[in-house]
Amino acid sequence: MRGVNDDEVGGARVELRYKPFEDLTIDANFTSQAETSGGSSRWTPPGVAAFAGDPIKPINGCDLCNTDVTRSPWSDNLQVFGVHCGL
Repeated sequence: MRGVNDDEVGGARVELRYKPFEDLTIDANFTSQAETSGGSSRWTPPGVAAFAGDPIKPINGCDLCNTDVTRSPWSDNLQVFGVHCGL
């Protein structure tokens, strides 16, 4: 099936160094990552309980069912900035 259990991930990282004086260094960085998932690949066979314990109630496995308790499909975007000054 199209769009089921597919996963796309992309990202980039950039780092810059600026040295305005002999004894001063300024480093800056940026990291970005994006992920989109069309569905979970989790499968629990019939007769087996998934997540049997608090705080999640047991979910019984079955033929062709998803026992994942997370949202599906889903997407996530991460962006991290950083600056470091060194003498």
